[in-house]
Amino acid sequence: MENKKGLFINFEGIDGCGKDTQVALLSKKLQGEGHQLFLGLEPTYTFEPGKRLRRILVHELPAPARKEMQYIYYEDRKEHVEKMIGPMLEVGATVVENRYMFSTIAYGTAFGVDYDIIREWHKDMPIPDLNIYLDLPAKVAVERLAKNGKPEYFDKEDSLSKIHESYSELWERDEWKNLVVIIDGEKSIEEIHELIWERVKKLLEDK
Repeated sequence: MENKKGLFINFEGIDGCGKDTQVALLSKKLQGEGHQLFLGLEPTYTFEPGKRLRRILVHELPAPARKEMQYIYYEDRKEHVEKMIGPMLEVGATVVENRYMFSTIAYGTAFGVDYDIIREWHKDMPIPDLNIYLDLPAKVAVERLAKNGKPEYFDKEDSLSKIHESYSELWERDEWKNLVVIIDGEKSIEEIHELIWERVKKLLEDK
C-alpha cells in the first residue's frame, strides 16, 4: 500500500462537526473536475462488523467493553481496506473517507484503550495523504446533534469532550502533525469548503 497511485483524503472530527456536509461538497467538486472517485464511510454498511457497530450505535445491541468495541471498528476497516479502499487506490482513484483509523484512536484512547495497541492493529494499513479535521467544541456539537434527532452512543457532551481532547493530543504526535489540516468547524459551510479545496487542489497538483 505504500506505493498507492491514487490520492487518499480522510475526514475526521467528533459527531456533529460537519463532516458529512463537507465530504459531499468536496466529492461534488472532485467529480466536476473529472476525477475517478471512491467515497468511503465508517462504520460500513457492507461488512458484518460494520453492521454490528451500526446497531450498537443506535442502541439496538449492547455495547461491548471499550477495547473490544474499538477492535470491531478495526475489523470493519480491515475488510474495507482490503476489498474497497486498497483496490481503488491501486487503480489511481481519489479516495475520500468519512472516518478512518484516527477515529478509532481518538475514541479509543478517550476511554482508556492504549494508543500503541490501536496503532499496532493498523500498522499495515494505507496512510491518508491528507486528514481534514473539523475542530468543533463538544458543547456546539451536542446542540447540533440535538436538532438532528436521537443521539447515538457517543453523543453526550462529556463523552465528546474527552474525544475532542484525544483528537487534539493525536494531532500533536510527530507521526501525524504534518498529515493533518485543522479547520475551525464553526466557520461557515462555504468558508470551510474553500479552505478544504485549497489544500486538496494543491495535493492534486503535486501528485
